[in-house]
Parts: sequence; structure tokens; C-alpha cells
Amino acid sequence: IMKDVAKQGLGSNAGWYLEANFAGSTISNIYFNDCRSFLTGSTNHLYGLLIAGTTGYVGDIFIEGTNFSGTSTAWFSKSGTIGPIHFIPPNGQGTAINTATTIAIPPDGSYFQVIGSTAITGVSWNPWDNGRRAKLIFAAGTTVGSPLSNAKIGGTFSTLANYSLTLTGTTSAWNEDSRSLNA
Repeated sequence: IMKDVAKQGLGSNAGWYLEANFAGSTISNIYFNDCRSFLTGSTNHLYGLLIAGTTGYVGDIFIEGTNFSGTSTAWFSKSGTIGPIHFIPPNGQGTAINTATTIAIPPDGSYFQVIGSTAITGVSWNPWDNGRRAKLIFAAGTTVGSPLSNAKIGGTFSTLANYSLTLTGTTSAWNEDSRSLNA
């Protein structure tokens, strides 16, 4: 278990790096709780957590209350054979999402303002989204299409300001929990 830990680096690729790099090796049941990866001097890490199952297995990684906002590329990166990742993002408002044909839900919060009017036809999915809930609160009118790439929703959703869509990640996609017309 790693708790209340801050990792500084001098431009390394990741604040935390897990790699199973020989045949039959296993890294599992690792817990990150309230860990941080942040800027050191003028250099950020590229990733907060880099997970590589090069020739072995990495899985059952638990991440809760962790903030990798001091990274320059992404909070997480993975390659190779990776098992379950259990991610509970920080509670609260995350980085705003600009509308695009495919949107990415940032890992830094539990609800997000969606800005813009470009029609949305897809949502990026990552292994750490499994079990995660994300509430999207729209700032303006847009259309969330159905079918939606990497997400199952109950039909096309035409939004106005303050409408919301709540999604839960499964093992391979997002599913709609609810939608609200709180205009």
C-alpha cells in the first residue's frame, strides 16, 4: 500500500512505474491511495502511473484519491498484458471537456462541465474507467448521438444548458446511468 506519498522526478517518464518484464512474473494487489506526482523544477513527468505487462502480468491495481495533475501527457499509460485496474477518481469537479466528435473524460474528478456545441458521437474508454462514474453537465446545446462509440445510451440526447448525462464505466465501455433536463 502506498498512501500519502508524493513522487518527484527529474524528467523521468513516470512518477510511478510498474513493469512485469520477465516470463511468468506477476505484479498484483498494489494500492495507491492519496499519492501525487508533480512538477519538479521546470520538468513534469509524462505520466503519473506507467503500467507495463511486457512479458508478465500486471493487474489488480487499486487507485483512490490520487492526483497526477503534475504530468504533461496523461495520468496513466499502459502497455502489454494488464489485468483489472480499479480507479476511484478524486471527488469533485474535474477539468472542463470541450465538445468534439469523440470526447475523453479526464481522470481528475467525478463531474465535468462540457463546453461547446459540436455533436458528440464517441467517448474514449480506458481500463481505469471500469467501475467509475462520471457526470457530464452541458454548458450549451449539443447532441450526444446514439449509437455512441464506446458507450451505450438510451437514445440520442439533445442537450441545453445545465442538462446532464451520467455514465458508468464497465470492463470495456461506458453505460448511461441517467440523464437530467435541469434547464
